[in-house]
Amino acid sequence: MNDKIANILLEFVQGKRGAEWLKERNGWNNDTYVCLWEGIICNAEGHVTEINLVNTGLTATIPESLTKLVHLKHLFLSENKIYGTIPPSLGNALPELISIDFYENMLRGPVPKMSNPNLELVNFSHNRLSARLPDDFGDGLSRLRVLNIGHNVIGGTIPESLGAMIGLKALNLASNAFHGTIPESLGALIKLQILFLSENKLVGGIPSSLTRDFLSLREIFLHDNFLSGSLPVSLADLPNLKVLSINDNKLSGTIPVELCLKKLNEVFRVFSATGRNDDASMNSEDNCDSVACPVGYRSDDGVFSCTRCSNGLVNPYLGANKCYDRDHGAILKKLYDATDGRNWAHMGDAAFTGIETWDDDSVPPCKKYGVKCNSAGDIIEIRLSKMNLSGTIPEELGFLRHVKVLDLSDNSLYGNFPSELRFLPLNALNISGNLLSGPVPPEVCRNVGVNGNGENGDLNCDVIACAVGTYSRTGNAVGNRCIPCKDALYLGSKECVSHYRNNESSSSALPIYAGLLMATFLVLFSLILVKNL
Repeated sequence: MNDKIANILLEFVQGKRGAEWLKERNGWNNDTYVCLWEGIICNAEGHVTEINLVNTGLTATIPESLTKLVHLKHLFLSENKIYGTIPPSLGNALPELISIDFYENMLRGPVPKMSNPNLELVNFSHNRLSARLPDDFGDGLSRLRVLNIGHNVIGGTIPESLGAMIGLKALNLASNAFHGTIPESLGALIKLQILFLSENKLVGGIPSSLTRDFLSLREIFLHDNFLSGSLPVSLADLPNLKVLSINDNKLSGTIPVELCLKKLNEVFRVFSATGRNDDASMNSEDNCDSVACPVGYRSDDGVFSCTRCSNGLVNPYLGANKCYDRDHGAILKKLYDATDGRNWAHMGDAAFTGIETWDDDSVPPCKKYGVKCNSAGDIIEIRLSKMNLSGTIPEELGFLRHVKVLDLSDNSLYGNFPSELRFLPLNALNISGNLLSGPVPPEVCRNVGVNGNGENGDLNCDVIACAVGTYSRTGNAVGNRCIPCKDALYLGSKECVSHYRNNESSSSALPIYAGLLMATFLVLFSLILVKNL
């Protein structure tokens, strides 16, 4: 039996690097009883119950044969150079598994469905995991206390089934590519204390289900998303709430005074940058800037200390890190630069001229190709279809407050659909035939009259653009219907064909205290682990 178990464990030893690693391990040979090997713990019957190879410099893939160690309770492989994929069988073939920790490795591929009935801790954070979470990921995990899959590139929507993990105390989905809305089902996690959803592509509002007074939430991190609407006053009903991070979203309105009076985020004030006027901020009566800078103000982190937008600039959002230029010429220049303007070309007309007007700052905005203005000089139309635009749609377009027609169709635009377009009095909007991801922002869907949306009393996002996973010949539901198609990878797809193009790039501007937020999570994560496992 010893040889059989030893051979399973020795599958970690792979190639020349594995041979070098083996030299540094105590006992890892067939002449030594397995239960005496460094990092291996057995029970009284000699069954391996724990593998702990944390930070040992291991370079290897995860052997699928580990599933033969049916008494394994704890598998700790964090802070190594583990690569490849996570064997799906690890999620269902180890009935006694309690903890699985692959933090800070180089793992790729999807997160497998975990159905181990005794599982209490899953930590796959700081890897390169991708794809979507299985829709039923949360089912059968009622004992799970910590789920940490932050800092990967996992996409898709957050599964509603996560609300079935009723024993969960810490949930970290931060720094991924999740889109869509925050599931209402997360409000069923009555034991949840720490929630990280920051640095994703989430849209919509903050669910009311997360604001109920019987929840245990202490820390909520939602910063760096595309959340919109107002900040619910009912967040103040959470009795244990100490930290609320909502900066760098699209939230509007004011900070409810009830939230200001809770003196949230005080722990971060002591870490504020040298030279800020923090004393004045701390002594303010309402303490609102600890939650977010108000509309019309900004700061690098979106919280204290906040500076009013300078003349000519605006900011309609809470917790903003910048103000927006309303000058027509500056906004068009932003569009030109963000979409690789120097390489614009009219597709299908090699002899086309007119693009040079965009590269000439002396040409007034109303004289640029594809731009139409009214008699007052306000831009009312921008038509740049089939112009080889490549890049992201700048959010500043939403501050051209008179635009009624915007046609950016059939280009190579990628990234998200900016929610700022809701500010435009649009009659016609066409962004089909591009490489855009995520949904149409709910606020845009609610704008009556865009492409005839809502004229029959029915507001439908498909009228703006067919959702990812659907298509129509026009890329929207105007005179058509959007048909399901798994190969329709982009918003506003016009055909059911997979066209993979790796054009999209992303970057994250972390707040000054981002490291502190993660450190806080790791400390609490450790406390929960020590206390409950």
